[in-house]
Amino acid sequence: MKTRVATLSAGFLDPDLQDAGVVLFRICADPGCRIVVSSGTSGQVAGGTSGTWTAPKLRDGSYFWQAAARGQAAARDLAGNTSAWSAGRKLTLHRKPSGPPRRFTGSIVDGRFVFRWAPPAGTGAVEGYTLVVDGDAMKKVDGDVLTVAADVDPSGPHSFAVQAVDEAGNVSARTRTLVAVPRVLGLTAREASSILRSRGLVAEVATKPKVRSAVVVAQRPIARAVIERGSTVTVVARERPR
Repeated sequence: MKTRVATLSAGFLDPDLQDAGVVLFRICADPGCRIVVSSGTSGQVAGGTSGTWTAPKLRDGSYFWQAAARGQAAARDLAGNTSAWSAGRKLTLHRKPSGPPRRFTGSIVDGRFVFRWAPPAGTGAVEGYTLVVDGDAMKKVDGDVLTVAADVDPSGPHSFAVQAVDEAGNVSARTRTLVAVPRVLGLTAREASSILRSRGLVAEVATKPKVRSAVVVAQRPIARAVIERGSTVTVVARERPR
């Protein structure tokens, strides 16, 4: 079991004990639990239910844990009866997320956004990836999948990023944010600059027309290219033919 928080749960199921009691837990450095690094007790639970306990101040790493049930103390047995310890189960405490996926790129193919990326740097296992659209999680894929399509309007002002999720549930930082370049041909330089700015892009006017009626006749990158937010789009504006 891989987890971000060492919260353990086990059932109070021993038929030889009373109808209520507590569950004992211990976390060990070895499978046989000869070296106990932390231990604790759940609150009182009824027979047939489960008790939980969270281990405090454990470092990230691999451990083993066991559980036992202790019956409610009776007048004739102040200590209460205790079951045998369960078999040791592996526990990996992992709270540090991986880095973000690398080499995140996008394109528009047959009217759909298609994104690709490489796994995060390092050797940690990735459980899955989440495509983030306009700041919200939209689609999840398994850890061995490195591409995903998004069915959103390519002409809309959408933004995209991907983040990795490891086996313990830790979520990485997001990749760089990508946006689609809008078509600004035929607009005035001012109109083009405003639209590009609304997408998080920077307009660079290659020529400075002397008249306000000048319109954009060329742009680089072309419309529907998918680039990083904050990138520059060069527009060429010329006076509108009379």
